[in-house]
Amino acid sequence: MFVTRGIGQVPVWGQLHKDVILPCSFIPGEDEKIEKRDANLYVCYVGTFTSKHESTVKLNIAAFEENFIDYDAKTHRLRCTSKNAFPSDAVNSTTWYTGNNLDTEINSPDGYLDIGNSFNMHKCIIHHSILNINWTGIWKMRAPNLTENEDVKLECERGKILGSNFSVTWLWRKNFQSNVIATTNNLSEPFNITEHYKNRTKYTAGKAEITVKHLRMEDSGEYICDITTPDRTNIYLTSINVTQSNHRMYECVFLY
Repeated sequence: MFVTRGIGQVPVWGQLHKDVILPCSFIPGEDEKIEKRDANLYVCYVGTFTSKHESTVKLNIAAFEENFIDYDAKTHRLRCTSKNAFPSDAVNSTTWYTGNNLDTEINSPDGYLDIGNSFNMHKCIIHHSILNINWTGIWKMRAPNLTENEDVKLECERGKILGSNFSVTWLWRKNFQSNVIATTNNLSEPFNITEHYKNRTKYTAGKAEITVKHLRMEDSGEYICDITTPDRTNIYLTSINVTQSNHRMYECVFLY
């Protein structure tokens, strides 16, 4: 029998919480979702009656998780960042687009963009250089004028991003308060509408949009549609200020 040994160590990168296959010349066993503690040296051994082969694999761990895009109404700035990305130098820039036009590239994993009261679509792209994958955030806002008792259709463009692994969440937000309106992870089935909104909210089958009926003054606020997949988040914000209807009925009391 003769023995062949691999030359040095074979470096392999594995993405946190994903499966990884270590290179070895045999059919691999069960894959495993890797954790940080799995970073280590692994010896691959293949043996037959006449020979055997050994090689050493060094498994490194990289992560690209908890990515998000958000809007600060006070500063009129968008923020696009990755909260759990490592190695830290693998994510070192954020690219911004307004519409389909390149806006700016920021040499920071925590990218901000001043947009004022823009109703354009804004997009950020964060690239992980080791895993060679991108995460994309899209943000768009509108602000319709509405009065009491009107119905409002809250639009949310899903585009072509939805596969089998996604979620859609509708939120109402005002100041420091927020309420979930409806959620789903399957647009072919009804939305899960929370009790507070159940009697006044309807959904459009096959779409991410909802309609809130019979608006009241206290319905003023931001209505946020969040469509999230592993590699993208689309945020559509509808800012609503419900004004008093001119046709409100008043009870009059006459004094004689």
